[in-house]
Amino acid sequence: YLPKYLPPALIHFMNTRGKTKIICGSDYPYMNFKRTIASAQADLELREGVLDNYLYKNAARFFFNEKDD
Repeated sequence: YLPKYLPPALIHFMNTRGKTKIICGSDYPYMNFKRTIASAQADLELREGVLDNYLYKNAARFFFNEKDD
């Protein structure tokens, strides 16, 4: 489902101790990734830097061992 339907408890977790633990995903091909990202950007009330972690940095760190600058 779209990020705008994420439970409030998960949003709270993402904004606190889970900011480096959650990775964005989509239900492709039913829901394309552009729609998922647009929903995340428009509908999620996340603290500064958490959206970048959710959409990119956490996955890059997990899958490719990329470090933050």
